[in-house]
Amino acid sequence: MAVYTRVTHAQLDKFIQNYNIGQVTGFEGIKDGIDNSNFLITTTKGNFILTLFESLSLEQLPDYLELLIYLNSHKIACPSPVSNRQSIFLSSLNNKPAVIFKCLPGVAVKSPDILHCQAIGEQLAKIHVWSQNHHFPISNNRNLAWCEKTWTTIQPQLNQIDYMLLQDEIDFQLSFSLPEMPEGLIHGDLFRDNAFFIDHKVSGILDFYNACTDYWLLDIAITINDWCMENDKMNHKKINSLLSGYEKIRPLMTNEKHNLTVFLRRAALRFWLSRLDHQLNPKQGQITQIKNPLTFKNILLQHRR
Repeated sequence: MAVYTRVTHAQLDKFIQNYNIGQVTGFEGIKDGIDNSNFLITTTKGNFILTLFESLSLEQLPDYLELLIYLNSHKIACPSPVSNRQSIFLSSLNNKPAVIFKCLPGVAVKSPDILHCQAIGEQLAKIHVWSQNHHFPISNNRNLAWCEKTWTTIQPQLNQIDYMLLQDEIDFQLSFSLPEMPEGLIHGDLFRDNAFFIDHKVSGILDFYNACTDYWLLDIAITINDWCMENDKMNHKKINSLLSGYEKIRPLMTNEKHNLTVFLRRAALRFWLSRLDHQLNPKQGQITQIKNPLTFKNILLQHRR
């Protein structure tokens, strides 16, 4: 989340008139995240999130909104789009696709403990298993080909150490022959700020706009890399707890267990590159947040060792 496109109070009031969500009593931009413009709206009927999509088009968004509706219908708590007076979920504001969502209860956990990790592992497995009957047509556009292309693009701006490390890791990943493993819908970005908790119970999963089809093991690795870091080091008790929660719903295959480290490295590579690219070529906006690329360089080095 971030704010790249400005919305005035007058524009919002006019936009909200087409929705049955009450009168606006509060309105502010949300600084977290890096992809879309997000605003917290307080009305006489509750709290809502207005999202203006900065990258996804009007043609792409229906697949994501249908996914959210499907997951909600299968008891996965995620943002529920609100329809307007014409029973349409997707609108336009300031020449950007716009959707209003109901606010989810709970708060994000900055320092998850063992029980939080177990709960998020279980929730991730539910997303994987319960989405198997939903056709999601979008493949992973942040795959190894994207990593190689992004690395090539930012090469001139890299120092020699980062250049060599990235080249070596990309060469390793491209040369690695993967066995057959389960694939399907993945969240693709299940970081701590994309999950809400009430005590130790997951009350909501946010930001499915990196969702795609890929190996489920990649989703597990992405989640481990964020949730199981503590004081800049991987906490293996938290990793084991997350995996035990996951396996309560879906036991891992032997091939998945054997290749977990490869995917932990792959996930770290992908996010190091995306953060480097965002740092070196930032978007312009009112409220933006540039996340530290060194976090994932550090994670990659730990997994390589």
